[in-house]
Amino acid sequence: MITPRARTHSPVSMEPLEPRLVLAVIDGLPTISDLETPTNPVVVLETDLGDIYIELFPQDAPGTVDNFIEYVNRGLYGESLFHRSQPGFVLQGGGFAYTPDLGLQGIFAEDLGPIVNEFGRSNLARTIAMAKSSDPDSATSQFFFNLVNNPGLDNPGNSGGFTVFGRVITNASWTVVQNIVALDIEDLRNDDALEDQLVDRSGNLLFRTGGGFLTTVDTGMPAFGNTAFGSNGFSSGGFPVNPSFDGTFADGDEVEILNAQLVKPEGDFGYFDELVAIPEGFRSPKTYETLSLENSNDFEVVAQVVVRYERGVREEVIFSGVVNANESLQVVLHDPLTPADSLVRPITPYAIEVYTAAEAPAPPPVTADPDDARPVAASFTHLDFGDTLGDSGSYQTGLLERSTTWDFPSIPIGNTDLPYLVWQNIGDEDTTVTVRFFGSSFGSFTRTFDLEAYRRGGLEIWDNVATFLENQPAGTQVSARVTATTPIVVGLSAYRPVNGGQNDPEAEGVLGQPGAAIEGAAAGVSIPATASSFVTALNATNSVAVITLVAFRSNGTFLSVTPPQFIMTANSRASVDLANVFPTIPTGEVFTLRFNSTTPVALEASVRGGITGNRTRRAFMFDARASSIVHFADVRLVPGSPNFSDRISVFNPFANSGLDVVLDFRFSDGTVISSSTISLLALGRTDVSAASVAAVLAKANAGVEFQQFSVTVRGAILGTPAPLVASLSRIDSGSGNDLIREIASAGMLDSDITDLDDPIFDPGSGS
Repeated sequence: MITPRARTHSPVSMEPLEPRLVLAVIDGLPTISDLETPTNPVVVLETDLGDIYIELFPQDAPGTVDNFIEYVNRGLYGESLFHRSQPGFVLQGGGFAYTPDLGLQGIFAEDLGPIVNEFGRSNLARTIAMAKSSDPDSATSQFFFNLVNNPGLDNPGNSGGFTVFGRVITNASWTVVQNIVALDIEDLRNDDALEDQLVDRSGNLLFRTGGGFLTTVDTGMPAFGNTAFGSNGFSSGGFPVNPSFDGTFADGDEVEILNAQLVKPEGDFGYFDELVAIPEGFRSPKTYETLSLENSNDFEVVAQVVVRYERGVREEVIFSGVVNANESLQVVLHDPLTPADSLVRPITPYAIEVYTAAEAPAPPPVTADPDDARPVAASFTHLDFGDTLGDSGSYQTGLLERSTTWDFPSIPIGNTDLPYLVWQNIGDEDTTVTVRFFGSSFGSFTRTFDLEAYRRGGLEIWDNVATFLENQPAGTQVSARVTATTPIVVGLSAYRPVNGGQNDPEAEGVLGQPGAAIEGAAAGVSIPATASSFVTALNATNSVAVITLVAFRSNGTFLSVTPPQFIMTANSRASVDLANVFPTIPTGEVFTLRFNSTTPVALEASVRGGITGNRTRRAFMFDARASSIVHFADVRLVPGSPNFSDRISVFNPFANSGLDVVLDFRFSDGTVISSSTISLLALGRTDVSAASVAAVLAKANAGVEFQQFSVTVRGAILGTPAPLVASLSRIDSGSGNDLIREIASAGMLDSDITDLDDPIFDPGSGS
């Protein structure tokens, strides 16, 4: 377990919030009753022929299991291949990977070294064991499946016996193994594509020690040659190939392990059955990055944080451990003051996936409804306090569905802006990403990109699209629809270096709207006195869209303006200034906006502009969905500071029913402080600052560690959970009064998600 470190230096001026998206995580998991021991860990090898679920036996081979899981967690088995198939004997992998640019690569972790032999279990059919040389303690990364009972491998005289450390669990998984073995087998020892000197997964040349082990130290002995694995690392005639093989090996001919992942931790009765995906991360020498995690359950859960990189070895597990009941904790990913302790790779874009294993409060056979266990909420904060920029700003979050379409109504592309679109492939299939840009003056155009399974990718918009997007005047914007052939998660980051990037960097960001909607709401909107507040709409359909905005105020009144604010032609974008739409709402007043449209659209609220030295910039999508529980994993409070405050805005979407709202504040020591019940009238709203709750303010005053916490917003009607819409705004003036930034975030929705166009919200339909 990695122990999160407390932040020791002073807060800086910009503390943005990153996107979080809840997803149903893994399909086809074995049942607990399928396991030999219900607390054993489980790993899945996702191959291009199907998934192989493996139960590991830590009670019989603890060191071997730890070694195998470490290779899994470092991402070294992902995108590897099976290099030996011997029907009636074994199927072997864990030794090599192949890419056209690096050729054949050795799966190699020199610091793990050879492991001590732990032979004990018999090599029966369906078990998995470690491969090794004649030295009993020579196993490293290579493993094999016993296709039949192999008593000869149990002979202590045969290298001390081969250590069995797990078994294939389900019949479906065993069928996958059999299907791989049924493929053609080729002798590739002299194939040109595999004859270059062996390198590791990063492209470093590999050599062999006197004991025959791999090393990056130049020993004068190449990794290939007369080795125990054959003249070039493979057994004669043992390489399984896909039907695409035409006599000469090429990329795609191998049987690939697309992904290897721990799906059930040791000692737990539950699988990692929820995922929170964050598509953006980047470590530079001057960034400070943290991941905030919130467990809102009354029992502990296990969290596993996987980072997926854009380049190089695709993934690694950077955090795995228990999050205590009602705990809000912070994992420091990178601190420029202590770069040696960084958990993420430098100068490589990455995405974050947070997995939750939440067992029922009682172990089997007594079980509870899985919905009783809520996923760990997560928020990523990226601070850049040097001469570069802050990271992304505001995000809509929290869906229990996978989407292939993401809309972005407002992308700044002026000559001072640096916008990025970033995406994460959350599945085991390669996908094609298509970005369609919409402009007020040029219509639309598209760009297409390939994205490998589980990879993070992205687009530097100013540098990689049509030349007519370059050198546009400040303030120029476009819209975009991002689609993919498989489900992905997509976010936007936009940066603006001010004064050459030295003093006043600005940044904003938003997770796209996953699919258009005909209704939506933004819980906390305001019209600043020194900037402009806009609502931008994207109609990416072939139909006309008529969109009406309605403003709901805290005093119980609402404003609906006629005619509609948007009458949009097909495949177009448009924007309105809220100060012109609602001139009677005073500047600085916080209100809720709701839209209705005749055709599905995406809407975004943004604040931009301002006078020199008093600059504010934010953006966030309208929520198209509501939930009875909304999580904010990263909330801050700096007692006594007039320059910093967090505000949570809550809206009751019911047109004919009141709603009771309670806010739960969770701290790193497990303390939970609940607000008094707030009763909202139908279509009512409120704003709550952390400082307004006396017990929270007192807790924050107790020390620095209690100035960062999480908040869960709960809605109910007559004691029954009921949906609400909520957002978080952070007012951050830094160390002085000359700079104001408002950063907003929608919360992470929980499992009971309801579309805002649901009839339950309409007048006369009941609650």
